Amino acid sequence: TKLRSDGAVASDESGEHAVPEPRPGQVDGGGGPKAVTGLALDVFRELERAGIPHCVWKGSIHLGDSLEGRSDLDVLVDPARREDLHGVLASLGCRTSRVAPRRADVGVEDLIGIDPESGRVLHFHVYHRLLLGERHLDRYRLPWERWVLQSRTRMSGVSVAEPAVE
Repeated sequence: TKLRSDGAVASDESGEHAVPEPRPGQVDGGGGPKAVTGLALDVFRELERAGIPHCVWKGSIHLGDSLEGRSDLDVLVDPARREDLHGVLASLGCRTSRVAPRRADVGVEDLIGIDPESGRVLHFHVYHRLLLGERHLDRYRLPWERWVLQSRTRMSGVSVAEPAVE
């Protein structure tokens, strides 16, 4: 599988064929209205339906780009619902991605999904813990996950961290 420069998956040898545009959906993530991938909408809709507390934890100012697959989605999820989250993502075709051990963080997982309509790759950074500090220096855990999830708000139909918290 090859990726085009715009993030879409190319299925022929040249990588230059036309890929259908994303399913229409509008979100304003700071750069004007954007087309949202169906997979992004489906993930958040299914998390809501399953009652899994979650929110986009960082980068809500760029939410439109993230929902289009142009940037990763940093999602905080209740650690007690980790297995349920994996079930929802797996049912939508998302898979856990392995990262180099030097890049791995405790309480953070990488999951990848490909939007079936647009061919765009979506990269989810799923947080179960809130950590501060540099990976190779001092690290501090902020035990605020529950508070952040309880104080979340909605932006363009997606749960996001309250802006003052982010």
